[in-house]
Amino acid sequence: MTVGGYGGAAGLQGDEDKQAEIVGLYTSSSGPVPHAGVTAAASFGGASTTFTNHAAASYLAVKGDGGSPVIHAGDDGSTKLLGLHAGRMYMYNAPPDDRLVHQTSPHTLGDSTTYQFALFSTWENIKRDLALSWP
Repeated sequence: MTVGGYGGAAGLQGDEDKQAEIVGLYTSSSGPVPHAGVTAAASFGGASTTFTNHAAASYLAVKGDGGSPVIHAGDDGSTKLLGLHAGRMYMYNAPPDDRLVHQTSPHTLGDSTTYQFALFSTWENIKRDLALSWP
């Protein structure tokens, strides 16, 4: 795979025809990106953390796929690195402002149904956090 560009997950948001694809250790799957700019709190082994400005996609991923590249293959044959897979989360749209909220297990709350999303750190986050100067 040749990467011809980086970033751009927000540009895929809401377009069912533009898919994010994970190339994981155990999984190769694609799906749309219904949410960008996601902030979600999570806990791992008793320690809490907050993911900020991530993207939520509907591709399938399994335990062991963390850190795998998430790409977008364009209609012109180009490939962009969108980011790195962080994990799976259950989230729901909370009224009244329809914001995306993390939930630890599937449930139904009033009119809001829980969805499972794959969460990935966007290239823009990676570049900022590692102080990369390219591209």
